[in-house]
Amino acid sequence: LLSKAAMLFIGIAVIIGAVFGVRVLPDDVILIHQPNLSGIEAVKPLATRSYIQNVSYYITVYFFEYGKRPSSLDELVSIGSIPNSDLLRDVWGNPLVMESDRGGVLLRSLGQDGESGTSDDVILKVSL
Repeated sequence: LLSKAAMLFIGIAVIIGAVFGVRVLPDDVILIHQPNLSGIEAVKPLATRSYIQNVSYYITVYFFEYGKRPSSLDELVSIGSIPNSDLLRDVWGNPLVMESDRGGVLLRSLGQDGESGTSDDVILKVSL
């Protein structure tokens, strides 16, 4: 059996290897379990939804301060509510889209495929 220190070293080496794509263990060490990092992709829509909710907060604040919807998301950047336009991108690097909607706006992430109107879009209605 391996000591706790050896098991910790192997665990850290596996994580480093998975993150950086390098093998840091000797070739004669056999791992029984290969880490499965595919779950990271499953979290991206949830992270995007959370981020869109944060952006919706700034749209709501703008509405209460100015009595109207912002004309674009870039307007939130120009008045300093959002520090820079790089923060108006989803986790896949696509720009967030704001569309006028009856009674508010729709915030949309184009999802992994980068195309509007497909099943991977992440949409949040902001009622104003």
